[in-house]
Amino acid sequence: MMLTLITLAFGCALVLALSALLLELGKECRRCPITGPSAGAATLGVIGAFGSMGIGVVALFAAFAGELMLGSLPTSLVAIGGAAVTLGIGFSIAATTLRDALTRARREVREDEAAGLHRVAA
Repeated sequence: MMLTLITLAFGCALVLALSALLLELGKECRRCPITGPSAGAATLGVIGAFGSMGIGVVALFAAFAGELMLGSLPTSLVAIGGAAVTLGIGFSIAATTLRDALTRARREVREDEAAGLHRVAA
């Protein structure tokens, strides 16, 4: 039981820290006059998906932390390490998704300008 709680605590702290980093990245992207409005929506979507998937991964690793038998290797460290690696991969995918959403928004604005359409800034 204690291994499960330790893994949950460290895993949730990792999810929270990486979500805060994604939020800061989104705040910086909102400063762009072209993609600012779409940056806010994309950031919230990406953080929501990353947070829910991250907590799910942490819960899975925590559920099996007490059941792992790896000889003399501390199972909580293995579970926390696995969760950290998985969250790191998820973070890189989330950052790439945010970048792609902003690139797509920038492309749409340029196409509208080329077609002679003008957007009204909110």
